[in-house]
Amino acid sequence: MKNAHCCAKGHAQKSARRRGALICFQDESGFSLLPVVRATWAPRGRTPVLRHRFSWKRMSMSGALAYRPDRSEAVFVFQIKHGSYDTASPIGFPTDLHDHLDGQPVTLI
Repeated sequence: MKNAHCCAKGHAQKSARRRGALICFQDESGFSLLPVVRATWAPRGRTPVLRHRFSWKRMSMSGALAYRPDRSEAVFVFQIKHGSYDTASPIGFPTDLHDHLDGQPVTLI
């Protein structure tokens, strides 16, 4: 399986080089805006109660690392969205990425 991955990557890199395209690795992730609790304390026999003024809000981020096939230049592009991604949300990111890169050819991995 390792060789198949390397061959596919090599093929994408050669194709991108021939077309003068940027190679982009894209992924998305979600974040919770609740504070992180590492440790707490309370007097013996009392359960510690943590209070904060945040509500359960979420943010999502989609990002791409784009580099030239000759590795002469690299750029990280990301987009933040309030709430969670649904099925259709990440589809717009490649279009925005292409626009941000001034319409240059892109090989998206």
